[in-house]
Amino acid sequence: VKPAVINMSVPRVLVVEDESLVALDICKSLKRFGYEPIGPVSSAEAAIATAKRITKSGNKRKNRRTTNGA
Repeated sequence: VKPAVINMSVPRVLVVEDESLVALDICKSLKRFGYEPIGPVSSAEAAIATAKRITKSGNKRKNRRTTNGA
């Protein structure tokens, strides 16, 4: 799994779907409508872990901006 580059100005959606073709179709549709799909992941456990990882990295970015005066 490669690390994702996160664009903070684009709304992100965590895609949780156990059917791979459906998940890919959802991701494709989200991109077409201007969203950044995260995932897809196929289980609740993977979704929770992904959400925690994304939230943790988002908080680090937010803290850096605050401490740098931005």
